[in-house]
Amino acid sequence: TRMLLEVKSFVVAPALACALLKLSMAAESQDMPWRRFSSQALRENSVRFRCPSKVGALDIADHLGDAGIPHPLSIQLSSNRFCTVTFANKVSGEKLVEQGFVWQGACIPVTHVLEPLLQLHIADVPIWVADAPLLACLGEYGTPVGPVRAGSLKSKHGAAIANGLRFVTFRLAKGVSNIPSFLTTKGGHTFSIRYDGQ
Repeated sequence: TRMLLEVKSFVVAPALACALLKLSMAAESQDMPWRRFSSQALRENSVRFRCPSKVGALDIADHLGDAGIPHPLSIQLSSNRFCTVTFANKVSGEKLVEQGFVWQGACIPVTHVLEPLLQLHIADVPIWVADAPLLACLGEYGTPVGPVRAGSLKSKHGAAIANGLRFVTFRLAKGVSNIPSFLTTKGGHTFSIRYDGQ
């Protein structure tokens, strides 16, 4: 006995196909709201800062919410602990830049992604080492913009406590593309430097 199999192809009407595509795009827009923004807008609405150790993206999102800053579209942590946060509007990013990222009493400076400046995080600096020797080491790589800010912690029993960190906004000199990860002062003290894009 011979069996004949008839295969029928169903052609979806163009109008129906278009409607299905629109529904699919609408669902994707709800699941991934950043799809509504252009690449330039996303960059303009992005800020960055050096994230404290053992702090994850969800910790940051919850902390921003507690601080009254709208829920971000994206939080990305790099391997060197720099965090890039993208919001749906510039106002949210500017608010975070203005107040800094405060974690356990320490205020961490925040900068705009498009700002042509580096936020240097200088670590391993004892309290007796002044700012001047550190800036002298950095002199051949560019110029600081504003004063050096000392990192600190605040306990419930007293004033701020230095934590060995220094922060400075820095503009690279022409022709300089990077700064070494470690520098040594004339006094023989070696300190480390971290910045986004290092």
